[in-house]
Amino acid sequence: MSQRRVNAAIALVAAIVLTACGSSDQPSASPAHNAVDVSFAQQMIAHHRNALAMVELTSGRDLSPGVTSLAADIRSDQTPEIVTLSALLTSWGADVPSSAAGMDDMDDSMGMAGPADLAALTTASKDEFEALWIATMSQHHEGAVSMSEEELADGRSAAAKKLAHSIIQSQEAQISQMDGLLDP
Repeated sequence: MSQRRVNAAIALVAAIVLTACGSSDQPSASPAHNAVDVSFAQQMIAHHRNALAMVELTSGRDLSPGVTSLAADIRSDQTPEIVTLSALLTSWGADVPSSAAGMDDMDDSMGMAGPADLAALTTASKDEFEALWIATMSQHHEGAVSMSEEELADGRSAAAKKLAHSIIQSQEAQISQMDGLLDP
């Protein structure tokens, strides 16, 4: 997708989010979002970009239909979520992380695939690749579920919480799918 289309999509989603937030003449008892929401959105963007980097490693490989399908599902789920998270950040006046930013700030509990993990996947044989990719992606998804649970517990933004709930549902389903791919 071109950068122009991505920017247009972000602007559209931001407009929708802002419209959904509405306005009221009544003062708000609490802000519509808090620092937890901003951190969640920024870190989830980096987290999703990391997953998409792993998905790209499946391209051009002769893989089982289950892994190929799962990789396509991850791409189709997480690409628009990045657009939505970026729009939320924009609507809050917060920085949208650049494509390289944010990953260094995340700890191992978030399931990020580091440079060594990505290198191992890049050089793995077909038989090794699938098992390693599934294990790495499953751990990665578990990190996203934890991040989303923190958002649900401590965030304020209804839109961010709705997205966190959706992420939990989709990624837990994909974890189950990965478990099935490892143990057919």
